[in-house]
Amino acid sequence: MKPMAKYYIGVLLLNSMLGGCAIFPGKQDALALEHYELVADDFASVLSQVKGMAPVKTTLLMKKERTAFGRALYQALREEGYGLRYVPAPEKQNYVEFASDTFERGGEIKTAYRVVITGRVELGREYEVRAGMIYPTSAMSIAGGEHVGKQLDDSRFYPAKLTTGRRGEIGNSLVGLDARTSNPYLAGPKQSNAAGDDSAEAEEVMSKVVLPNTNTAILGTSNYSDLLTDYMPVETITLVFDNDSTEIKHTHGVVIRELLKSYSPDSDRFLIIGCSHGRTGIPNGNAVLAIGRADVIKGELVKQGVSMRNIFPEGCWSGDKADAKDEYPSRGVVLKLMRFHDHQA
Repeated sequence: MKPMAKYYIGVLLLNSMLGGCAIFPGKQDALALEHYELVADDFASVLSQVKGMAPVKTTLLMKKERTAFGRALYQALREEGYGLRYVPAPEKQNYVEFASDTFERGGEIKTAYRVVITGRVELGREYEVRAGMIYPTSAMSIAGGEHVGKQLDDSRFYPAKLTTGRRGEIGNSLVGLDARTSNPYLAGPKQSNAAGDDSAEAEEVMSKVVLPNTNTAILGTSNYSDLLTDYMPVETITLVFDNDSTEIKHTHGVVIRELLKSYSPDSDRFLIIGCSHGRTGIPNGNAVLAIGRADVIKGELVKQGVSMRNIFPEGCWSGDKADAKDEYPSRGVVLKLMRFHDHQA
């Protein structure tokens, strides 16, 4: 068997991160949710750029995670485009393992993360929290994956409105990329600020909206049923669109602003179901309209300050006209405010 090639790019991580241990021996991390999400995005983005790990060709296996980082990693991988399947126990190929260790170095507290795809590749990186923000303090290391020496975009850790920090200490960290970076949906960070985005930033965010392509009318459930299993709807509104239109109305924005009065970023998520049922004058119109309507409502939520990470859009469509008693309208969007429910409480 050919030995696994290893690439150490930039600053080397802890030896323990590449030693194959399942759990780090040090103090475990206790970061804020947004920190877990940034780290998870970082790993998912790099993984998608490792040769042989293209999301469109790869299904990853995970156990049903209850940890904050595990859930963040699941979501980040799904947003990157990976197929994901829950399994009851670890497997030898394509199973996602991860671990972290918090330790002190040079008087500063750092957290080292490692993500392993069994039989494929291993990634590792160190991070540090300063002034409430998390930053990478080492390059990303890759073991077992082939790279071509392009640069990793760390801008997700340095929002444009921040003018302080020590980004220069690490610069751009080199990792292995493949041709998929030419896809605008996959290149660069997918994160936006929770509030205060200017119009240009909001437009860029909206241009990168990617929806699950499984029709819920066929699927029989939400594309996000596993991810939102611990969330319950607390408010549901229906936004009606004109016939054969995806144009958002002023009244939609007003209704959404009212709904946001009940929204808590820490505990709530938005599930958007774009709908189109019946005859249309547009080629492949039902799918186009359903997805387009969900898209514009997601864009409106982003403009009003909701993080993209808290928004889950999908579509429901068919050529048959919806019944008046159906949950989903013929031409509209069902917007659900979902709240975390601790089943063990």
